Amino acid sequence: MSKQSFLVDRIVQQCAERDDTPAVLCAGVSHSYRSLALRARRFANVLNSADQIKARPRIAYFGKVSSEYYELLLTALITGGVFVPVNWRLAPMEAVDIIRDAEVDVIVIEPDFLEIADSLLASDVKGATLFLTGGGVREGGAGYESSIANSSEEFDIVKTDEDAAVLQLYTSGTTGVPKGVQLSHSGLLAQFELFNNLPLVGRITPDDVLFVCLPGFHVVGAAYMLQGLFRGAQAVIQRDFDPVSACKLIDEHKVTHTVFVPTIIAMIIQTAQQSNADLSSLRALFYGTSPISEELLKAVPSVLSCSLFQAYGLTEAGGLVTVLPPEDHSPQAGNRLKSAGFAGAGVEVRVVDPSGEVCATEQSGEIIIRSPTLMSGYWKKPEETAAVIKDGWFHTGDIGFLDEDGYVFLRDRLKDMIITGGENVYPAELERVLMTCPGVADVAVVGVPDEKWGEAVLAVIIRSADSNLNADDIRAYTRERLAGYKVPKHVEFRNDLPRNHMGKVLKREVREPYWKGQSRQVS
Repeated sequence: MSKQSFLVDRIVQQCAERDDTPAVLCAGVSHSYRSLALRARRFANVLNSADQIKARPRIAYFGKVSSEYYELLLTALITGGVFVPVNWRLAPMEAVDIIRDAEVDVIVIEPDFLEIADSLLASDVKGATLFLTGGGVREGGAGYESSIANSSEEFDIVKTDEDAAVLQLYTSGTTGVPKGVQLSHSGLLAQFELFNNLPLVGRITPDDVLFVCLPGFHVVGAAYMLQGLFRGAQAVIQRDFDPVSACKLIDEHKVTHTVFVPTIIAMIIQTAQQSNADLSSLRALFYGTSPISEELLKAVPSVLSCSLFQAYGLTEAGGLVTVLPPEDHSPQAGNRLKSAGFAGAGVEVRVVDPSGEVCATEQSGEIIIRSPTLMSGYWKKPEETAAVIKDGWFHTGDIGFLDEDGYVFLRDRLKDMIITGGENVYPAELERVLMTCPGVADVAVVGVPDEKWGEAVLAVIIRSADSNLNADDIRAYTRERLAGYKVPKHVEFRNDLPRNHMGKVLKREVREPYWKGQSRQVS
């Protein structure tokens, strides 16, 4: 028997109870819980009265994180709809393709992205109604502000099944066509409960202030913001990350929680050391996408007194899968600091070989997970869904192993593994070693075609300032620490590496030039 969404009930209750309490601070303007709820109800009535918009609307948003982002998220919740935040960094035609795929009824676009609006108005988007925020005007599109200005504040909340989708997030598409990941009310609620089972310092309460700088079209940003509403916390938004203003905002608003990637942590540390910003209010800092270097870990206590949580997760899992708690960030933690932590509450993790057999302790294989937070499936892609969810287990495509205490150690992405002369080389392992080499600021390891060995190892290095490292230095350093077949045959030095919106290196773009003209992308 289906159940009414507790997620909706709780957030509506928070809006009523918190009333004039600040919910979102964006661009210096504070928005209360009452204001967000009122504007969401008004927009819901606008959609409800439009003949061309069906009940339970699918709402796309093309813009950076803002108070409107929160309003539209609330609108989707109270109308029983689905919120589809779209990557604003996409080229116009890429955005059009996603809008078409998502079959949305409503598109809301910020004025900074009017080029996208023009592309959508010129394209067949299946009759979707376009709204422009901030006074933006385009013939064929309606004004968001003018539409809600005279709309009724009274709206009867639509009863929604807990298993219905509420968020549809598109995968980055680094290896193919982006897929719409459907996250349900119950799945997100399970994700929030997973967080609530963390050590007390990591939990979010109504007294907390969250710093939001990650994009809302990514699962980390979207789930983090939604959880803030669910817990009744306040969010301080920085639409475009800048370490100087970030430190000022954390100081001024006494931020208690945030989520960063390691590169942002490094920038915050450097900036705070050069300024008088007081970051002592920060209680819990979550980070992910890559392990934190020992050098950076040692620098953190000099500026931040907060607890560190490393998180490993996936869009298809609704966010968090494993967590490395604060106690495992100490020098006494030993090898655990190299891990991604252990499975969160309610999450099961296994490592399996190509035949599906469970691997022995510390034997590498593909990581698979079973969790109530898992997606309900890829939007209108049943075959792709069936290919990754088998007997309730999601196959991550990540290679790793479990130690005897259940800690997860990631080795690499299955697709990134290099096979050279019949030996498997995991780029992430080599990257971890090279990141400890004096003079290396960053590195990406990929496989390139080789007539003799099938593939050869290429290390692309970014030197630290004033470093004069050469290729022989890199090979010698690697040879002292790893097997000979893992030593890079090729070494290149560059000024930067291509990255996605979360700071992850785009291995496909690094690899691509070397495989041009090849009949396949692996030997």
